[in-house]
Amino acid sequence: MRIEWQDLDVNGDWLSGYSKIHEGIISGTFPAHRRRFAVWTCSELNVPVSPESTARCAGLANRLLGIISAFLYAILTERALIIEWPGDEASHLANFLYSPYLRWNATRSTWSHLDAISLDTRVGSGRSGWLGVRRELRTFHWLNDHKASVVKLTLLEGYFDDLLQNPNLAAACLYGLNLKTSDEVLGRLGRILFHAHNSLDDDIMARSVGSTFRLGVQIRIGMFEAGAMGIGMTELERFRVKLLKVLAKLSQKHSSTLIVLACDSLEVSDAETFRVELAVRQ
Repeated sequence: MRIEWQDLDVNGDWLSGYSKIHEGIISGTFPAHRRRFAVWTCSELNVPVSPESTARCAGLANRLLGIISAFLYAILTERALIIEWPGDEASHLANFLYSPYLRWNATRSTWSHLDAISLDTRVGSGRSGWLGVRRELRTFHWLNDHKASVVKLTLLEGYFDDLLQNPNLAAACLYGLNLKTSDEVLGRLGRILFHAHNSLDDDIMARSVGSTFRLGVQIRIGMFEAGAMGIGMTELERFRVKLLKVLAKLSQKHSSTLIVLACDSLEVSDAETFRVELAVRQ
């Protein structure tokens, strides 16, 4: 069992690195064992480029990191994800979501209603900047509820507003908190994200195919680790314990398991320890 960190250009050219990976897959130069599941992320807030300067991970890469968090949260809680990304960059988001090299999965109860998940651009009333999943998933209802279950994500200049708009979600009160920064909003999302539903390990087991299973885990740590807004080591530890239980089950079924862990902050003192403890070799 091993952990793999796949980071892109330290200069912050996320699209360039993303394009190179795609070209490598198409040309056959990208390693075959890494084609099934790849995670693109900007994993460090400040990367030393030279003694005089550092490169900050911001902009598109940081926003996509948040999208992955929101998508994982939507899947873990059986909700559809609607993304509003106004402006010219909407095409970049479409390319990311339409990528044939990413496999978007839903929970087993969702699969019972769908043959597959696809994406379209016909979401909203004439708002061309909206992207979302097809109607069957957009209008997915809980079996015991008559209200649609949706996570709405609006992106503007790197900030995440109107993050949660769901009457069924206990934390829907976040919508009225008027959070001002991406770190505040993503910190709140992270606290919810670490409380995955109880069938997480069963869902992961159901996804496993062949002798090697690849599990993608997204962790977004904001700038407020020590405050009420952020994610502290208590949440990380709780999530780590949950992951290790899942890995123990996987190890009984598969010869190897690849963990792809995306974490965008190295400023948390125990972050390195957290990564090392996950990197258990069998």
